[in-house]
Amino acid sequence: MRMMDSLYEIITLIGEPFSSPFYLLFLLLVILFSRKRSGFMRFLLLVLFTVVFYGVYKTVSYNKEAAVWLSRLKSPVFLVMSVVVVPALLLPRNKWYRMFLVFVVLWVVLLPLEVVHQYSRMPSDAEFSWFLARSVFVLGAVGGVFVLAAHLLSLGNLRKLVRITMFLILIYGGLALRQDHTDYKEAMSRRKESTTRVLLLAETVPVIRGDRQMIYLPSAPWRFSTDGGCVQGCPMELLQRIAQTDYG
Repeated sequence: MRMMDSLYEIITLIGEPFSSPFYLLFLLLVILFSRKRSGFMRFLLLVLFTVVFYGVYKTVSYNKEAAVWLSRLKSPVFLVMSVVVVPALLLPRNKWYRMFLVFVVLWVVLLPLEVVHQYSRMPSDAEFSWFLARSVFVLGAVGGVFVLAAHLLSLGNLRKLVRITMFLILIYGGLALRQDHTDYKEAMSRRKESTTRVLLLAETVPVIRGDRQMIYLPSAPWRFSTDGGCVQGCPMELLQRIAQTDYG
């Protein structure tokens, strides 16, 4: 299962420029301003833009200060939006789209493999540690499920699926979605009462993650984002803690 670690390293290395909010922003602008051109010309413009952006990003990253700033801005959310969601919306329904769907299915398959991999690395006497998977696999699988569900469900049912999934992630993601067993143990150690059953409302001392990524939302509940796991800077953190408070 070391394949998952190698695959993660490849995704991190190659996909780093696509994890930038700047790539997604400029990608959407290129798509917007080229919408009146032919499909072939739009494709060439997107390829040219991607190559130029990739080169500029890698060149700027050689500067140590710029590299730190870019690293703090990147997020797997932007990567999944750029390589899964946006192509699903724009690609015409032809043979290329069917090939793209194979890529989407692979994203979905990788998630259970990642969970099995993380649990295989745990000590034999370790307790249940919830849903262990690195963020890029979680978000890629969620985005992939939505893309595939769009072909199987009606629009109304698809909306319900998206709402239910996002609700569960926002409310329970900070507890159930952990990067690995070490991340889970660190989260438990920061709690006044180390228990997997409840989260106490009093446990709201902010903990800044080591990566110091600037992806926290500028909202009042930010101070409650102590253990984000795969859901960092969640604006529903306060509601999450209230919903899991032990009133007994």
